[in-house]
Amino acid sequence: MGARIRAHDWLGTPLGDPQRWPHALKTLASLMLASKQPMFMAWGPDQTWLYNDAFVPILGAKHPGALGRPALAEVWSEAREVLEPLFTRVFAGEPVHMDDFGLMLDRNGRLEEAHFAFSYTPVRDESGAVAGLFGACIETTDRILASRREMALVERQRRMFEQAPGFVCMLGGPEHVFEFVNIAHQQLFNSASWVGKPARAAFPDLEGQGYFERLDDVYATGKRYVAEAAPVRFRRASDGVVEERLLSFIYEPVVDADGKVTGIFCEGFDLTEAARAQQKLREADRRKDEFLATLAHELRNPLAPLRNALHLVRHGAASDALHGMMERQVDQMVHLVDDLLDVARITQGKIALRLEPVDVARVVRSAVETTAPTAKQAGCEVVVTLPRSPVHVLGDPVRLTQVLSNLVNNAVKFSERGQIVRLTALEAGGEAVLSVADQGMGIPADKLEEVFEMFSQLDRSLERSKSGLGLGLALARQIVTMHGGTIRARSAGPGLGSEFIVRMPVLAASAISRNEQPAAIPSPAARRRILIADDNHDAADSMAMLLGAAGHHVEVAYNGLDARETASRMQPEVMLLDIGMPGMNGYDVARAARAEPWSHDTVIIALTGWGQDADRTRSKDAGIDMHLVKPVEMEKLEAAVARARETATPR
Repeated sequence: MGARIRAHDWLGTPLGDPQRWPHALKTLASLMLASKQPMFMAWGPDQTWLYNDAFVPILGAKHPGALGRPALAEVWSEAREVLEPLFTRVFAGEPVHMDDFGLMLDRNGRLEEAHFAFSYTPVRDESGAVAGLFGACIETTDRILASRREMALVERQRRMFEQAPGFVCMLGGPEHVFEFVNIAHQQLFNSASWVGKPARAAFPDLEGQGYFERLDDVYATGKRYVAEAAPVRFRRASDGVVEERLLSFIYEPVVDADGKVTGIFCEGFDLTEAARAQQKLREADRRKDEFLATLAHELRNPLAPLRNALHLVRHGAASDALHGMMERQVDQMVHLVDDLLDVARITQGKIALRLEPVDVARVVRSAVETTAPTAKQAGCEVVVTLPRSPVHVLGDPVRLTQVLSNLVNNAVKFSERGQIVRLTALEAGGEAVLSVADQGMGIPADKLEEVFEMFSQLDRSLERSKSGLGLGLALARQIVTMHGGTIRARSAGPGLGSEFIVRMPVLAASAISRNEQPAAIPSPAARRRILIADDNHDAADSMAMLLGAAGHHVEVAYNGLDARETASRMQPEVMLLDIGMPGMNGYDVARAARAEPWSHDTVIIALTGWGQDADRTRSKDAGIDMHLVKPVEMEKLEAAVARARETATPR
């Protein structure tokens, strides 16, 4: 720059011939050029710009054209608005110093942010007047921007920690003073006011649990501490209850540049709910295994006496007592299968209620009649108390009977021989209240809700001789809930009996039909031409024998194609069709029959193991008149056959 200044044509500038420059200008120019610190001068009224080699990088593309040009008018015109007040102060005789001064400069064809630490010193001529400005500076742009980036990074990390799903805190010094707690930490520990407090003062509930000692050890040794599913007891509020949570966390020592521990970073997660869920899963898995074992046991139980009975029948030892025993065992198997099907329907939301005004006394009597054999066999008496006047609810009489039957059977099941089961119905507060109370084994207080869970059974050691799948109470609650009612259990404890109370809204008198007629009793069955189609040979043949013994003319087909051909030949009055047959299923056989003129007065009955609502709908769409689910009671089948002519739909 010394060479450039000497070679520059100063005659065309306000400074003129260098030989005539003021002494102060020459002296400062020599000092400036000899310095390795960035220095510059703005001299005279036009603020003519001079600078040294160290200042060249600051000028960027403005070098070398900036030499000898007006400082504010041309060299730094883009920053004139910011710099002019400072220049004015200096030319007025006031020195100016800035440690961090930021401005936008055009040094490389675009405006960019720049930062400087500088001093502006007024320079006086021989007359004592301020003739120029002498400056020295250091550009701090890189340091400032780096610091800003670091601060932004710190802020970004702070926000990240603030919003982290796990709890985070920073502890400083040997007293473990809280310096930061994030949102999750505040929500878990109610710690918003802990910042600035030592850990022992902010979180006294940890005293005696070993965690303060762990913090001290990490601070002293610099070794991290990791805890997995550690139990921590604390209160969210000073007057709150003590709760225990399971936490996984890490104490990570924070060290300075010299490797000295200055604090502890803590991050962790609350595993309490996950651990509990893992436990709602282990328990469910245990119940599932127990249920499957119980199901196998309960299905085998009726099979043993049935097999024994078959041997007796084969040896000619048939009797009314033997027949009764076989009926009871078959009924037990049917009951088990029905419960399983109901569970499937409820779980899939496919159970449908057929609602009508129902007198609760009718439901009670039906339930007592249904459970009478079970109660008699168990040696228990069922004592019934009915309301003095009729109490009606809007309900499905079959499903409500199922609820009460399940409750009575359950009471009998857990009662000793000779004990009484009380079934009471009354109206109270606009509700129908149905109660089933027993004197049996009772229920622990902490199990009063659990008994309504699917597959739930109390202490297996107390009921090894009891039967059932643990579905009855779960089904009862589901059905009652679907009716808009409630059911709850009450017990004074083990050995003190239990009571189950059902509450349902009473139906307004105006909604009750006064023209209800008793159901018509079907007349004795006439002799019919019946076709049985079932790919299960034993099922088809045994049904044919039963209907044949009743005087009907019966033919059998073991697949759908044979069923269609036999039907065309014999033109049956009644068709009993299994659905899942090879070749053609029952729906296809029904459709084929309905296409024939002879079937206009034929009653087609589906006799199948498929009993879902969707199956019944498909039967109706195929032209099937009735949908009965195996195993069907013979009386019900005879009634269906007897009504054949009455229910036939003209087509």
